[in-house]
This record gives sequence, C-alpha cells and structure tokens, in this order.
Amino acid sequence: MFGLTVFGYLGFGYLIAKSGITPAELLNATAADGTPTKDAIGTIAGVTTLTQFGVPAVVVAALVLTQGKSRRQIGIITAVMLLAIGRAYVFSERLAVLELVVPLAVIGSAYLGNRSRRGNVLAQWIPLASLPVLLLVFGLFEYFRSWSFYRTRTSNSFVQFAADRLAGYYATAINNGQIIYDNMRWPGRVPYDTLEVVWTAPGIQHVYSTLPPHRSAFPLGPSDYRPLLAQHGNPEFNNPSGYTGPFTDYGHFGGLVYFAIAGIIVGVTYRAFCNGSLIGMLMYPVMFTGLLEMPRYLYWAQGRAAPAWVGLLLVAYLATRVNKSRKPGPSDAPDSSTYLTVSQPEGVTR
Repeated sequence: MFGLTVFGYLGFGYLIAKSGITPAELLNATAADGTPTKDAIGTIAGVTTLTQFGVPAVVVAALVLTQGKSRRQIGIITAVMLLAIGRAYVFSERLAVLELVVPLAVIGSAYLGNRSRRGNVLAQWIPLASLPVLLLVFGLFEYFRSWSFYRTRTSNSFVQFAADRLAGYYATAINNGQIIYDNMRWPGRVPYDTLEVVWTAPGIQHVYSTLPPHRSAFPLGPSDYRPLLAQHGNPEFNNPSGYTGPFTDYGHFGGLVYFAIAGIIVGVTYRAFCNGSLIGMLMYPVMFTGLLEMPRYLYWAQGRAAPAWVGLLLVAYLATRVNKSRKPGPSDAPDSSTYLTVSQPEGVTR
C-alpha cells in the first residue's frame, strides 16, 4: 500500500513536470497565467487516486508500532504525512492530512489509554487538546492561501479570520445540505450522494451523466450545484453536508433507515476495536474520520475512501487466512505476539 501511495504521488509529479509549473508557482498555488495550480496540474484517472492508499498504509503502520518501535513503520508514516501536507497545500485539500491524523489519534489514544492510568488520563484529554491544534494547523494553511487575499479586505485579526473561516466551513455545510435537499430532490432520482464512490470510480465515472434529466441528481450536469450556491449560499463554501445526503437519495424514511444501519455498523466496529479484534482495529479509525467529517460531507461514501476500505479489508482477509493456515505446535502458546492488537481494556479477554 505504501508503494501504491508513492506511485500515485509520482503521477502528480509527472503532471507537474508536464504542465511546466515552477516551484515558485507551486508555493503560490497559482500558475503564471493566473490559473490555480490544482487546475493546471489536473489528475490521472486511476493513478493519482492511488495516493489514497496512504490512509490504510498509515493505519497498518500505526498498529504495528503498538507492538514495538520500528524505524520502517515510522518512516512510512512520516513519508506519507509529508507527501499529504504538500498535496494539501497545493490542492487546498486539507482532508488529505486530516484523514491521516485522525486514525493516528484514535490508535494512539487507545494505546495510551490501555497502558497505564496516567496514559488513560492523557488519552481522555486528546479530543479537547485537538481543537486548538486543529485551529493552529488550519490557520497555517489559511495564512499562506486565503489570508494574502483577505488581509486587505477585512479589519479582523488573522486569528479571528481563521476561526471564523473554520466555523464557516461547518456552518455553511449544514445550510448547503438543506439547499440540495430542497432543490435537487425529486421522485425517481437515482441515488448519488450515498453512492458517490460508485459513480466516481474509474471506468464508470461518466455513466451517471448519461442518465435522463428526470433520473439524474444533476439534470443540467454536475455544475448545477454552483448556481444554487450563488443564489442561496456562498460558492466559496461548497461542502454539501453528510446529514442530508441519505434523505435526498432515499426520502424521509429511507434516510432514517440508512443512518440506523450506519449506526449499527459503526457501533459493532467500535466494540470490535475495543475488544482487540483485528477487523475492528483496522476499520474503526477510518470510520471515526467519517463521524467527524459528517457535518461537512459523507466521507464514507466518497471515492477517496474506497482505497482505504479495499486495502484494510484485504489486510484483514490475508491476516485471517494466515492465522487459519498455521498449524499450532506444542510450543505455540497464545501469547500477545500472536495478535496485531493494542493492549486490552481491563476485564476483556481475547
């Protein structure tokens, strides 16, 4: 998975070289002709998407680190993180960093919480401590991106500007979700928001646009959303909210059923994570990212999450297969080295 991640970033490197964008233009996030660098660079279908395998690569590396220090795993996490930071800056894609940091925080919290009483206290403070860290990291990105434009157009301090902008991403997303629900929902609409991972997959990413207008979520094309924001919201804040997608796709009752099923899946996976089950420890850290990002969009259903699900399920399958194929001998006692797991909570047995 680490190899696939690097290959995906090499695809971006090829596009940067092909476009002729200079390092200075990359730092300014604007090409010489004024075009945003992310538009000038573009993507390669099925290649640059491989960068998303960085998520499962980091999850597995972090779990291995709970068993003992490993320079190789530390190197993998560091390399993927640095590549993601560069991508987040150039493409204004902060989620590329967030979807790595959140699983690391989840695994790290569980590891600390199960080691000692003091570690448990530290783990309990991580969610609260993460809020100012989030504002700090967000502010750093905004300082080099938006602040250079807005500093001459506002009387607010940079701290207030960054705080307002961070809150704005979430507050406007709730409003945008209602805009979509009110204006892009009709009988016979083929579900899109909850199945975006299908409709944006390589090879079938143009299939949805071939649907007749009365069946598509975008009768005039995917750009329908922007005129709606210009009329009812703010095109600069275009997060669609994850709360309304299931209701837009399936109606009132269908949306409730969707969230009920999602809640059961997340709850069962969380219990598996707490009990030291391999599938739980692999899947729940990524699911937690979806819980945090739900005010802005339905992360679980996005195409960017597909490599994580595929990669982690593959690891779980291979690990289970290897475990079953082992023939235990007289000396094979079921000690802790047999399991890829963090320390168990008190009262829980394997």
